[in-house]
Order: sequence, then structure tokens, then C-alpha cells
Amino acid sequence: MSKRNDGGPAFPVTPMNAAGPVADTFTGMSLRDYFAAAALHGLLASSQYPVDKDTGTTRFETYSACAYHHADAMLAERAK
Repeated sequence: MSKRNDGGPAFPVTPMNAAGPVADTFTGMSLRDYFAAAALHGLLASSQYPVDKDTGTTRFETYSACAYHHADAMLAERAK
């Protein structure tokens, strides 16, 4: 089973002082999650975005799935 490309950390931070790193790097959310969150803003702002009524999924489940599809496409394009 292959690991899903999450793009790595979106905003990694390594706390530093004058002597150098003072702790492990804090990775926070993945780049995939960041891209999905950005896509979700646009999807929710669009009143024309299609909703799949045949599957029984709620609007929010559909938006969330679409946001991650957008994020995966962004990561694939970024890898080119």
C-alpha cells in the first residue's frame, strides 16, 4: 500500500535561539490539508457548485470530498 502524497508540512517551524534549534520541528497541517481548506472556501462561496443528490451524501460531504480532489490535483501539478 502506497502512502498518499500529502505534500509535506505546510508551515514547518523549528524554534531557534542563539545556540541553534531548541526543539524538534513543528510540522502542523499538511500542504494537502492547506490546499483543501483553500479550495473549500471557494466551493462554499459558489452557489452554483453541483451536489450529487443520487448518492445520498450531504452537501457538506460533497464539498469536503471535492476540496480534497482539488488538493490532490494541486499536488500532482506541483510535482510536475
